[in-house]
Amino acid sequence: LFDWIVEKVNDSLTAGQIKGPHKGNTIGVLDIFGFEVFQKNSFEQFCINYANEQLQQYFNKHIFKLEQVEYDLEGIEWQSVVFVDNADCLDLIAKKPTGLLPLLDEECSFPGADDSSLFQKFERQHKSHPYFSAPQMKQREPVFTISHYASHVTYSIQGFREKNRDLMRQDVIDVLATSKMDLVRALIGLPPYAVHRWHIAILSVMAAVWFRKSGEKQKEKREEEWMLSNPNVVTCEGKTSPTSLES
Repeated sequence: LFDWIVEKVNDSLTAGQIKGPHKGNTIGVLDIFGFEVFQKNSFEQFCINYANEQLQQYFNKHIFKLEQVEYDLEGIEWQSVVFVDNADCLDLIAKKPTGLLPLLDEECSFPGADDSSLFQKFERQHKSHPYFSAPQMKQREPVFTISHYASHVTYSIQGFREKNRDLMRQDVIDVLATSKMDLVRALIGLPPYAVHRWHIAILSVMAAVWFRKSGEKQKEKREEEWMLSNPNVVTCEGKTSPTSLES
């Protein structure tokens, strides 16, 4: 639904038939939680902190790398700014085929896999990585630590697979697939005539595939737009806890 709203807003900003390289205006809004580290960190904190790593890389690229290149081109005297490049941490998390997220997706496709086998795969693949460690502590469940740009964060592996496979409930898909509203059917990737021509199980598979492909395309498109955009960075500093926020 969010992607649909963004698409409609962006379409409304394009006035008539625009010729030339300029294809219209867009509004990009990114609203995420800040970097999180709690007494117990799980898949939610892992995803939020990965998003923050991406933002940090974006900030580094535009504020440091590209600006310094621009200074060199214009012959401006300046002192080199030393900053921490978190590209290796991002590769640890997301680079295919051995990043933590690709390994997680892979493990979710194995019927006999569990959180323990996922942890073993993480440890076996990245035990020598400088940004990854698996402290041998007396825990009820295995944990691993990532050296993020902001802090070291220890994550509990418990629930990673289940949360990563948190698909829409089948009964919800069934109800949406038979909706009388074209918009509702479109949001789950079903054409208006599909309800009358396909079995509900096939529709469910179509919806799942559409969601995944759409998400991948949107991610690639937004990452490309990020790198070509002119950023305005606003930093909000505060202390965050699971139950309170001080700004």
